[in-house]
Amino acid sequence: MRTETKDNKTILYLEGRISSDNAGALQKEIEQALSAAPDTEPVMDATDLEYISSAGLRVLLQLAKQRGGSLTVQNVSSAVYEIFEMTGFTDILNVRKKCGSSA
Repeated sequence: MRTETKDNKTILYLEGRISSDNAGALQKEIEQALSAAPDTEPVMDATDLEYISSAGLRVLLQLAKQRGGSLTVQNVSSAVYEIFEMTGFTDILNVRKKCGSSA
């Protein structure tokens, strides 16, 4: 996972498929990236995210809870947005579709 810090935000670039196989490793990567920049707001960029399972959604939910209930997930494809929508995560997180992406 690639990260970038700018404008008081740490952007974490989600890639590929997030499932129970790699959700634990992803959580550790996120924790490490945010501990390096503790006073920044985390923003998840899903430009290269193909799929997210319930295990991956749990990682994002835990992060949102740690951060006071707010988390932005941006550049979400239509297919991945459907997963967020069907699970109710569009009501919990600030999920933004990719520009030009329709559902």
